[in-house]
Amino acid sequence: MAAGRQGGKSLCGAAALVWNLLLRPDLDELTEGSTRHGLAVANSREQAQILLGYARRLIENSPLLRHRLVGEREDRLVLEGGRVLVAMPCSDRLMRGLVASIIVLDEFGHFLSETIGPAVADRVYSAVRPSLTTFGEEGRLLAISTPLGSDNLFATLHARARNGELPSAAAFTATTAELNPRVSAEFLASERVMLGQADYEREYEAAFGAGSGQFFEDDAVRAVVGRYRELPPDEIVTAVVGFDPSFSVDPSAAAVVGRSSADHSQLVVARVERWLPTKTRRRRFRQSTGERQEVVDSVLDRVAAIATQYGAPVVTDQHVPATVIEGLRRRGVSRVDVRAWTAQSQTDAFRALRSFVYTGRITLPDDDQLVSELLRLRTKLRAGSSQVEVPRTGADHCDSAVALAAGVAELDRYGSGLDLDASVGDGGFLPLREALAGSRDVYDGSGRIDSSLSIDTQF
Repeated sequence: MAAGRQGGKSLCGAAALVWNLLLRPDLDELTEGSTRHGLAVANSREQAQILLGYARRLIENSPLLRHRLVGEREDRLVLEGGRVLVAMPCSDRLMRGLVASIIVLDEFGHFLSETIGPAVADRVYSAVRPSLTTFGEEGRLLAISTPLGSDNLFATLHARARNGELPSAAAFTATTAELNPRVSAEFLASERVMLGQADYEREYEAAFGAGSGQFFEDDAVRAVVGRYRELPPDEIVTAVVGFDPSFSVDPSAAAVVGRSSADHSQLVVARVERWLPTKTRRRRFRQSTGERQEVVDSVLDRVAAIATQYGAPVVTDQHVPATVIEGLRRRGVSRVDVRAWTAQSQTDAFRALRSFVYTGRITLPDDDQLVSELLRLRTKLRAGSSQVEVPRTGADHCDSAVALAAGVAELDRYGSGLDLDASVGDGGFLPLREALAGSRDVYDGSGRIDSSLSIDTQF
């Protein structure tokens, strides 16, 4: 069964386990005195215990069944008649030798091992199926999952069952909306924007994708491109400079992102700059110390000039942080924030940017390089989750797009849905989250707000 997120997959699995162990007494005749097991297998023992919890509640809430629960431990329920429901992680070593009348593989498409990766799904399947041998055609194996691409065992089995290639097997597909009417259409619409079409279809519509795809749609990006190449500082407020530094192979890039002075809910990218790496005068050799310092000085001079022009702090990643922080401070930039740039934080930053793009709440400059970089970004399924893949083309590593995402993520750190304003000092307006967390004159990170400033919240 391929099913959307929050549709009740684990509850369905628990119901199948309870039905088989407590409402199929005829299966006891086949065990010849052996203990009859129901196996709840998941990616971790903790996840498998979620099924155990659902099963316990189903039993305890049933006047017909509650007296048939005779004992329990952390990883199992002991039921009347020598039947045991066991929760276990996806390890093929743990399930050999057990006699089972039903097996539930929960989130089977996402089975992962630290040692052999996704190949653990094949090993578990091969090890666990013989546990059903005693029960022949009456044995049941239920594999339920949100899909994760089309190149794994769950996807293969689902396709073969759907096409009638597996005897006595059936394939089902159900969306989140079909399974769980409590999930509102408004929530699903917002998830479509946040995740993007491909990820949304996989997570909520149980669609098997190819495993990767374009992160931004062409029409969506071009729809938010403005008729300008650069905007003056008075067009934006609460500006921040996203800086993607590189002083050797890749280009460096900076993007000025702020809120429109006319509409604070609208983000505006006022300027994007990119500096190509300087070729060394000595071919076949690395840059000398002096040559590299020339590159560093040239790039930091330009970034500092932009930050000063817009009166904006600089946010950058952890690449040579000491060089960037000290270099910019010597050039008059008093605030430089370093953010950890991991695969997950990068993905979150680009998802925030995509949310603004798809809802039309951001305006981009008419910059062919930036648009090209955004359209080259890919979404890739890795280690059970979707991540943004930043491709490399020659010496280009989508640096302008990365700088833009860093700037947008900084302005959106407290959630783009929050729309409170604060009146600060002379009556100018700044978003409340920036007033409290983005300005060191107001909030210095110690938990103490400067009492010399008057902040009047307006709801």
